[in-house]
Amino acid sequence: MEEEEQRKQLEQLKHALESSRQLRQATMNFEHAALKPLFLLNGGALIAFIAFLGSDAGRIMNRDLVISALVCWAIGLLFAAVAVLYGYGSQFAFYKAHGHNLCLKFKIYEYEPIERPVLEEKARSDYERESNWGNHRRHKSHVTGVLSLLSFAIGVLFASFAFL
Repeated sequence: MEEEEQRKQLEQLKHALESSRQLRQATMNFEHAALKPLFLLNGGALIAFIAFLGSDAGRIMNRDLVISALVCWAIGLLFAAVAVLYGYGSQFAFYKAHGHNLCLKFKIYEYEPIERPVLEEKARSDYERESNWGNHRRHKSHVTGVLSLLSFAIGVLFASFAFL
């Protein structure tokens, strides 16, 4: 009977680990798809505008605005890169938090052999800490993503006013 219970718990653990892997992969794919346009918008604007300047530079009335537009798009690319770093950092923290949660659920601990209540409290504390870090990094990723979009929009305004 005990062997059957262990086998059942092992199958549950395998299922939980596979679900965790699939969830992590789906989340990373979603973040990749959500952050990719930030690079395309800012990088595409930067490259297209530089190409346009090469062919029609004589019509530019205000070179300072042109430079401002290019700087905005470069800053937008920087914000996009930071958003990606924070996004991956949040996923790593959530992955670690999920591991601590599995430790609690299946009573599997990787620490020194000490009393079980102390181990459970440590795993619970680690879970909460990593979850908080994940939420904090995800929030920073969203903020830097919005700043990247804002940089793109400001760059478009500068570029349009450069020809007035």
